[in-house]
This record gives sequence, C-alpha cells and structure tokens, in this order.
Amino acid sequence: MSLLDFPDELLLKVASLLPQKSLLNLSFTCRSIHTIVTPDLYLNVLINSSKRVFDEEFDIKTKSFGCDLRPPVVIRSLFALSRFFKNLALNSRYASALRRLEVQGSFPDVPQHDLDCSLQAVFPLLVNLVVLRWYCENSPLDASLLNLLPSAESLQVLGGNFMFNSFSSVPSESRIRILDVSNFGTSDVVAGIHLAHCPRLTSLKIARLPSKPNNALSEKSSSPNVVNLSDSYSGGNKGLSYVSALFLPKPSFALQLEELTLADISISAMDAELLSNSINLTLLKSFAIYNCVEMVDLEHQTSHRVIRRTLPTNTFFKKIVSYLANLKLLVYDVKNNYCEDSSIFGSIAQIHALEELSMRMHLYRQNGKVDLTPFINKLQKHSASLERLELFCDFSEMPNGPLCSVFSQPVHIRSLVSLSNFTKLRILAIPIVQEQLLVLFESLPCESATILRLAVTDQQSFSSFSSCNSCTNGAMYEVYNSVCLVSQEFFSCPSTFGSKIVETGEQIYMDHANRYKEVAKRLEYVRFDFKSQSLLFDCRFPNKVITKDAIYLDHYDNLTHKY
Repeated sequence: MSLLDFPDELLLKVASLLPQKSLLNLSFTCRSIHTIVTPDLYLNVLINSSKRVFDEEFDIKTKSFGCDLRPPVVIRSLFALSRFFKNLALNSRYASALRRLEVQGSFPDVPQHDLDCSLQAVFPLLVNLVVLRWYCENSPLDASLLNLLPSAESLQVLGGNFMFNSFSSVPSESRIRILDVSNFGTSDVVAGIHLAHCPRLTSLKIARLPSKPNNALSEKSSSPNVVNLSDSYSGGNKGLSYVSALFLPKPSFALQLEELTLADISISAMDAELLSNSINLTLLKSFAIYNCVEMVDLEHQTSHRVIRRTLPTNTFFKKIVSYLANLKLLVYDVKNNYCEDSSIFGSIAQIHALEELSMRMHLYRQNGKVDLTPFINKLQKHSASLERLELFCDFSEMPNGPLCSVFSQPVHIRSLVSLSNFTKLRILAIPIVQEQLLVLFESLPCESATILRLAVTDQQSFSSFSSCNSCTNGAMYEVYNSVCLVSQEFFSCPSTFGSKIVETGEQIYMDHANRYKEVAKRLEYVRFDFKSQSLLFDCRFPNKVITKDAIYLDHYDNLTHKY
C-alpha cells in the first residue's frame, strides 16, 4: 500500500504533525503528493534570520489565536524569502492558503524598496490572512501597505513595528482581537485608530518605540531607556496625549480587554479616568506600563516649588488601581517629577491575587544600604499566589530633582527575608551587592524558585551627578548633546545597579550558581546581570552547572514563559 492510496484528509493530517524538514521531504515524494501537501507549507510562515538556539527548551510554539495552525515554517535565508514571495505571486492557491505571517528579529538582507515591491505584489493575494505580526528590527512595515490586504476586516491579530505617515482607520466591523501598534511618532497617528470599530478586541498594546513580539517583561524592566520628556509627549496635537488621542471620542461601548500595554509615552491622572470610562477594567488580566513618564501635580510645580516626600493621591495608578482587582500580571515602570513612587506598593494591595509582578522602583538616595522591608511587607497579601517577582531600583539625589535614574545603591539583604513566605514563587529577580552573593540563600530561603536573576552591583557604583535632560550639570549636558567622536554611552547615566567590577572570569559566578543549586533543589537557571554583560547558567543537571552561550540571553523571555 502506497501513500497515494490514502485519502487526502489523512495525508494532510500526517503533514500537519511533521517538522519542517520532513514536510518538505514528503512534498517532493511525487507530483500528486506535492499538489496535496505543498499548500500546507504556506499555512503558517515565520520569517526570522536571527541567530538560532538549537535546544529543546526553545522549540518554537505558536498560539492558535482561534484557528488550528501547524508549527510555523521558518524562512531564514534571502534565497528562501525570494522563492516564498515568487511562489505566492505565481500561485494564488499558495497565497490563499496563508493564514499567519509573522516576522521576528532580523530580516534577510533585502533593500527596503525591493521588499516594499514584493509586498505590494503579494498582499492583494492574501485573501485568508488571519494573523499578521511584523516585529522586524531593521525593516519596519510601511503601514500604507495594510490597505492592500483584500480582507483586512478578517484579520484577528495585527501587530508589529510600523513605518507611519498616517494610520488608516481600522475597517468597520473589524474582527481584530489583538492589536499592537508600535514605532509610531505622534498622537496624530494614534488618532487614526478607531477602537469603536473593534468590538471583539481583547488585547491592546500601544508603544511609541519599536517593540518585540512578547512584552519582554524582564528586558524592559532591567534595561530601561532614559525617557526624554520632550519626546514622551504627543508631538502632534500639543493639547492631546497619546491616551486621549486613542480613546477620544469615547467608544459607544466599553472595550472588553483582557490585556493592556502602554509603553514609551506620557501619562496623567486624566488618562486614568479616560481609560476607566472606555474599558471594562474589571476584566483586565494583564496590565503593562513601562518606560513611561508622569508629571504629577503639575499646577503646583509651575507656581512654586513644592518639596514632597510622598506622592499626592491624584496619580495615574492610584486612580486606576481600584478597577484592577482581578489583575494577574502587572508590569510597572513609570518615572515622575517627584523621583519617587514607593506608595504604589500600598495600591497593589487592592489587587486580589497577583501572579506576576515586575516593577522598577524609583526612590531617593539614602545613606548606607536600602531597606526594602516595608515594601515587601505590603506584598504579603499576594504571598500565596505570586509566581513571578522582579524588583529593580533607581535612586535620585533629591526630591523634585532631575527626572533621571543616575544612582545605584546597595540593598540590605536582610530586607529580603520575608520573600521566603512566597511559597509559589518560581521566578525571582532582585538587586544585590557582590559581597552578598555568598550569603544570599542564608537570608533568602526561597526553595521553590526555578529561575533566579540577580542584578549585581558593588558598593561604589554610583555617580555624583547626572547627565540626562533637565540635569543641573549644564556643562555635562551640553557635551552630551554635542556632536563629537566620543561614544554617547560615555556620557550617559549608568544603568541601574551598573557595576565597575572588572571581569574576573565565569568560574566565580559558576561557583555561586552551584551553591544556590545545593540549597534550592528546584533551581534550573541562574542569571547574573552586570553593567555591560550578563551570565546565564543551566542548573538542571544533577552533578554540574553549565554556562549558556550569550545567544540564550536573547531568548531569556521565551525561557521564562515556560514557567
């Protein structure tokens, strides 16, 4: 009995279970099988020429988004990409089979003009496209090409880094459930998105800068961008913030969102009121707001200088948190003109049962080590539910000082003792002083952790003045903004818990990982972050710890999503 004796439905079922190389081999068995099986190669396509990790913990998985899809066929070379576009243009059967097209990481080396020409020829043929995700690092998608899609109203997922002149209105009666608009410039672009046309929307992400396909929860929290106040405001209509541009006029119905992400923009208490009126926030399960700027109590700042030690009550998060009782994931990294936001911990207590929390705290610089005990104690309500906790800290020199994270300061290790009450904690990221690495688990008996991430600093790693916008050191600011041959990184503020530690080799940190593994029996990975490098160790093997290649750090978020 040969393969030709089986019905087509059975052949397609077998093909859907095969990996990419085996599927290609099957399609070239004979002409009849090629005709049956080849369209299945075009069902789900991923374009990504980035470096690969050949390891089972990073196997590619695809969300169904409501439609059953085989694992993606991955295009990595320029030749394969050219053949892909050519085959789609010449064979409408292949083009009509394509339901999901995704671009990640680096794109094969194609001139932008040639790429646009290929997409102009192919997009009108994609009649059954359901998912379009374009997260290319070097070739953003021209947003005007979206008008060429013949059934744009059938798209369920639209996201990526776009190149905007303007954003065409979302088609009326749109089926979009997941919308991610990144890399836009002004609020005028955001105003072109009419959310009233998206009654089925469940996930919304708005990011002013280019983003990655995942929220990159860890990377955004540990490697912040210094937000320039003049850039973070709308840049279009000066009286219109990004949030108001998106939600005004107010939709005739409350959006039933489960995920909301705001990144790289300015926010205010008025925006919180607008969100609560436009979205049914009680349904929200995931709320990420990172690398944003909030100007608090601005009317007092313009009349006379008010020195506060605590934030006023009319802040963005304090106004919105009462609606977030059912939240499961919170990512929070917001800078404000008071350079302090410790009061957010009291607000988090209003949430019922958080499962994931990643937060960058902005505190005033202190003498000696920082005691985080009051903040962690306020998280004890979530000790029975929290599975992922990532805490990072920035320090400012003075209240109402420059909006700039310039200081690193050691945290008292004893203040982390109460984390042992978090019985379900699987992923933990905390700041630590290098000298405390030896005694970490004596003070932090976190036996349930599977991934441990340590932001390491030495006790001398803080700067005496800042160098970002609005800083008091005018000479340094002028040099920083001048055209010169010295790398701008030389003048920039040091990263949070940036270290002056001279590289002494991996063996010392491997020994630390071995000690942690002996105490925390479930520990699988340990990551050490320094100012300019990171180290990742695999602790899954019974008698050894393995140093992972640097490429694994690029896939760190994919790794943590497994847990």
